[in-house]
Amino acid sequence: MEPIDYIKAKTIDIKHSHSNLFEHSYNLYLLLQHMNCSKDICLAGLFHSIYGNNYFDPKLGVERKFIKKLIGKKAEELVYRFNNTKNRDEYFLKNADEEESLFLICYVNLIDQSEGQSDELVNKYLKKYKEMFSIFYKKPKVKIIDDLLDQTDFYEISSLATSKDFPWYFSKGKVDDEYSQFVHTFVYNSSVNSNFINKLDPIFTRINAKRLFRVKLNLTAKADKIIKYKYHQDVNIACKTAVFYINTNNGYTQLKEGKKIHSKANRIAIFDSYVDHFGTSCTNKDYRIVLNINYL
Repeated sequence: MEPIDYIKAKTIDIKHSHSNLFEHSYNLYLLLQHMNCSKDICLAGLFHSIYGNNYFDPKLGVERKFIKKLIGKKAEELVYRFNNTKNRDEYFLKNADEEESLFLICYVNLIDQSEGQSDELVNKYLKKYKEMFSIFYKKPKVKIIDDLLDQTDFYEISSLATSKDFPWYFSKGKVDDEYSQFVHTFVYNSSVNSNFINKLDPIFTRINAKRLFRVKLNLTAKADKIIKYKYHQDVNIACKTAVFYINTNNGYTQLKEGKKIHSKANRIAIFDSYVDHFGTSCTNKDYRIVLNINYL
């Protein structure tokens, strides 16, 4: 049996965090893949809770010999140490330089459970991760695709967002500021929050999204001048950020490295989640609508 099939069969019915243990474990596997980790580290992330530990014990009663045969000796040893190290998260953060593999597994384990929330330990891990992989952070790339969807699919999505029956919710601020907007959150903390999520399938298919962490529509009303909002990162996760533009206007997305992406209907901009960026208001249309997707 393949490792993913095995872990799915063993854990999909076990409740964990915002979903089930398989969803959480598979998230770790994908996150570690995105961070260009070795196969052993990725498999260790997938099996990270198979033995149980002081934080969470699914009581699966599996034997080390079998798991070692299934995922390999090196991956199994990482899993065993992950589950049997005292004060695990603090220890591997303190010893990150010597324990890189287990530091990374702890990091993705934490961020998958606390994404979107203020978490001191996650922030410490993120700071250390950026320090250890500073070269990776200095080479951001952005991919821009015009006419992402065919006209039928785009019309259905844009019509949905501008329909009088579509539910928008008032938000007092954008990024720790006083500028209000209207939002509709489809996915938050990897959990679906909207009955309209299936309407976005054409986008998810085109960008090959395997896992959604957060998906949110933002509507900003017309302003007298172009307002530049604060630089930010959407999530504390090493994943992809995509900005899909619902309508054409003179607003834009600005990346800190200097790339300016103008709002053009049916355009999408894709970049790594660690890239600081900001959005703006518009002055030549009644509103600016963008869809933010954080995914792998």
